[in-house]
Amino acid sequence: MFKLLRYFSITSFIAIGVVAALLGMFYRRIAVGNLLELGESNNVALTQSLANDLWLEFAPFVTSVSGLNGDQLRAHPVTSVLRKAVQVHMSGIPVVKIKIYNLSGLTVFSTEEKQIGEDKSSNAGFLSARSGKAASELTHRDTFSAFEQTIENRDLISSYLPIRRSEGGPVEGVFELYYDVTTFLQKIKQTQETVVIGVVLLLGFLYGVLFLIVRRADRILKQQDSERRQYLEEIQRAKETLEQRVAERTRELSTLYTALSPLTPSESIHETLDGIIERLTHVTGTDGALIRLEDKASGALILVSQRGYPDYYLKTVAAAPPSGAADWVFKNGEPIIAPDIAAESRLKGKIQLQVGFRSCALLPLKIHQEVRGIIHLSSRKLGYFNEEQRDHLMAIARQMSIALENRDLFDNLKSSRDELEKANKVKDEFLSVMSHELRTPLNVVMGYTAMIKDRLLGDINPQQEAALDKVIRRGNDQLAMINNILQATALETEKVNIDTHEVSLGDFLSNLKAAYESPINKDFTLEWDYPADLPVVKADSAKLKLIMQNLIDNAIKFTGKGSVKVSARITEGSKQKAESSKQTAGELPTADGLLPTGEGRWVELKVADTGVGIPPDALPLIFDKFRQADSSETRSFGGVGMGLYIVRKFAELLGGTIEVESEAGKGSTFIVKIPLEF
Repeated sequence: MFKLLRYFSITSFIAIGVVAALLGMFYRRIAVGNLLELGESNNVALTQSLANDLWLEFAPFVTSVSGLNGDQLRAHPVTSVLRKAVQVHMSGIPVVKIKIYNLSGLTVFSTEEKQIGEDKSSNAGFLSARSGKAASELTHRDTFSAFEQTIENRDLISSYLPIRRSEGGPVEGVFELYYDVTTFLQKIKQTQETVVIGVVLLLGFLYGVLFLIVRRADRILKQQDSERRQYLEEIQRAKETLEQRVAERTRELSTLYTALSPLTPSESIHETLDGIIERLTHVTGTDGALIRLEDKASGALILVSQRGYPDYYLKTVAAAPPSGAADWVFKNGEPIIAPDIAAESRLKGKIQLQVGFRSCALLPLKIHQEVRGIIHLSSRKLGYFNEEQRDHLMAIARQMSIALENRDLFDNLKSSRDELEKANKVKDEFLSVMSHELRTPLNVVMGYTAMIKDRLLGDINPQQEAALDKVIRRGNDQLAMINNILQATALETEKVNIDTHEVSLGDFLSNLKAAYESPINKDFTLEWDYPADLPVVKADSAKLKLIMQNLIDNAIKFTGKGSVKVSARITEGSKQKAESSKQTAGELPTADGLLPTGEGRWVELKVADTGVGIPPDALPLIFDKFRQADSSETRSFGGVGMGLYIVRKFAELLGGTIEVESEAGKGSTFIVKIPLEF
C-alpha cells in the first residue's frame, strides 16, 4: 500500500523546520553582520571624537610613558585627569569600556584600572589597528567589568581603532572600545523569531494546501493501485483460464487427431462399427458409447454396436417407443448435449440415471449427407459433457461418419472391382475360345487355297492365281490378328514363359527378311540395313520375331506409298530418361520409364516408315490394348489394336524397352532395345 501521505508529511515537517532554521540563521547572520558594521562605525566615530577632544591634550602622556609599569601608570596624576575626561565624554553612550595603547602595545589607560599596564603587543586586533586598519568582533560576556562595576549577560562589540591627529596622518596610538549592543541583539532575536514564525506559518499554509493535493493524489494512487491489483488479478485469472482453455483445446485437438486417424481396414461392417465404438471411447473418455442405425424397412433405430452399457439398459432402449431423445436427434439432425441428465427435459425416461450415468451426448450420424443413425455417449461424471464441447463432439461424429462412408464406398468399390474382374475373365475366356474356333477353319481354308494356287488340284489361269494371292494375303492378315488376340489373352490370363537361348542376330534378320521378299506394290519399298558382324544374343527368338513382325506389318499397313526401313545396331548408352521428342512404352506406362543402362551392350532394332504418322495426342495410347491412333468406325486401316500392346509386353519380358518417334503426315520410327545378355 502506498505511504505517500505519511512520507509527504514527515518530509514536509522536516523541510519546514530546516527552511525556517536556515532562514532564521541567515537573517541573524545578516543582521549581526550589519550590527557589527554599524557598531564599528560608531566606535570609529567615538574614537575620532575622543581624539579631537582629548588626544591633543593627552598625546604627550601616552607616547612618553613606555618605561612605566602598571602601578606607576595608575598612580600617575594624568591618569586620573584622563579618567574624568573620558567619563564626561562617555556619559549617555552605551560604551562600557575604553582602553588606550601606545604603539608598543602598552595599556596606558583603561576604564578598568587593573588592566592598566598590560602588554597587548601580540594581540591581533591591536596589530591590525597599529597598521591602520580597524578590527572589530562581537562577543557575549556572562560577566563584564565596566567602569569599575560588573555587568552580566552582555553582547559587546569590541573595536581596535587607530588614533591619528588628522585624516591620513600617522598612527600615534590605539583605542579599544567596547560597545554594548545587547538591546540590538535582543531586537534581532525577536525579529528572527518573528521571521521564523512567519516562514513556518507560510510554509505551514503551503503544506496545508499541498497536503490536500497530496491526500487527493494519495487517494487516487491508492485507487489506481487497487484497480491495478484488481486488473493484475483479473489478468492472472484470465491467464489461468486461458492456460486451462489451451490445455483443454490441446486435449480436444489430440482427441480429434486420434479421431481423424484412419481406422484399421476390416473385413465386415460390424468390425468397422466395433472399431468406431472403440475409437469413440478412447478419444472422448466416456464410460459408455453406442451406435444406432436406421432400419430402412421399418424406420426404427437399431442398436448395431455398443460398449459400457448393461443389458438391462440396452433391452429398455430397444423396447422404447420412437418418440424419445434419440428419435429427436435423428429427425432434426441436431445434437443433444446434457451436462446433467436429470435436468434435461428432452431426456424423458431418465433410464440412464438408474444405471449410474449422469451426463450424456446424443450426436447425429450422417452418411452421404443423410442422417442414418445416432451416436450415444454417456459418462458417470456430472457435467462431463457441456455445450462448449458441441463443435468438438460434432467433429468427432463427422469423422466417424466419414469412416462409415469410406466403408460403404469400399464395399461398393470392392463389389464393382469383383464384377469387373469377373467380366474381364469372361471376356478373356471368350476371346481365347473364339480365337481357337476361328483359327481352326481358317487354317483349313488357307491350306486348300495354297494347294489350289500351287496347282496341286489342277491348272488355274492368271486371273485365278491373282485372286488366290489376295485370299492368301487377307487370310494371313486374319490369322495374324487371331494370333495376336491369343497372345494378348495369354499375357492377361496365364504366366508367360521365356525360352532364352542363343540367337544369331544376322541369321535372325536374314530369315525375317526372307519372309518379306514378295513384292507388295510398285510404289512401296522395304529396305534392310544391318551390319554383317552382328553378335549372338541371349533372348527368346520367337517373341523377338513377333515383336519385329508386328512392327514391320504395322509399318507396311500404314505406308501405302513410300518406304519402310528395318535396321539394327549395337549400342552402349547411359541410363537416362527418354528425350522430350520421344515417347517410350515405359512412359505410357512402362516398367520403370528408363532407357537401358550403360552397364552392358544393347541391341537396337529400328523400324522406320514414311507413312501417315501418329498425332501427338494419340502417342500415349498406342501401346494400350485395343487402342489405335484412329479408333473410329470410318478409319482407313483395319486391325483390333493388339499389335503394339504385344510388342510392349514382349519387349518388357525380354528386359528391354520400346520408344516411338512420330509426326503426323511424315511417318513413324519404332525403336526396340534389348540387352545382349538376358
